[in-house]
Amino acid sequence: MKKLLCCLLVLMMIPAMCLADYTIHTSGKSGVPVKIRQEKDGVTIKLTEDGYKPSKTKTLTLKFYEDDSEEPVAELPITLSKRGKLSIKSGFEPSEKLLEILHETGRHARTGGWTEWKYLTETNCVTVGLIYRTNSTRTKMQISANKGKHEYKYTTVTKYTCEKPGKIRWKCVNCGDYYYEETPAAHTWGSWAKTETMHSHICKVCKATEEFEHTFKESKDGKTATCTVCGYKTAIDRD
Repeated sequence: MKKLLCCLLVLMMIPAMCLADYTIHTSGKSGVPVKIRQEKDGVTIKLTEDGYKPSKTKTLTLKFYEDDSEEPVAELPITLSKRGKLSIKSGFEPSEKLLEILHETGRHARTGGWTEWKYLTETNCVTVGLIYRTNSTRTKMQISANKGKHEYKYTTVTKYTCEKPGKIRWKCVNCGDYYYEETPAAHTWGSWAKTETMHSHICKVCKATEEFEHTFKESKDGKTATCTVCGYKTAIDRD
């Protein structure tokens, strides 16, 4: 028991690895006016020269090193097009280590002119995927990793009636997370019955009845008026 407690204490003292614990070196950026920063929301890449356009498409490879590693533990290729636009290299599949390094590096708030976060790889609430966002000109890019959204589907627990509310259960098909939602009581109304002055309908279940006066809207030519609720149409007599 004492050995187990000692092991747990040692594990608790070991800090979790995060983006700040890695050094990023970049290959292929020679002559390219680019700045790379490690921030709380991920890795940010920014062209520092307005209007810069390379003579040919370039690939800048971000290489992540641990303190004691001679070789990179993860790589991330960034493409800079001849139009001066940044993007993640087409067809790139992130490694599990890269996703681990970048996972939940920030709260991913949409601030400072960024676009919405986009997922490079398919993901859900269980699996982590690579996400990125750019500014409007795509001269600045931020890359991180996060889990996707829940995928909820519902089942009816208690069906609502004319007088009593019901209940449905929403459950995520991937992780099993669930919550309940009340469905309000409601009648199942039949079609409108119409007279010259009124319209009414009857509940198909409990036979309750509602009756209302028409709410007319005049046509553009002023010759007819139509009820905006039930569609009853009548001619307008100007005499």
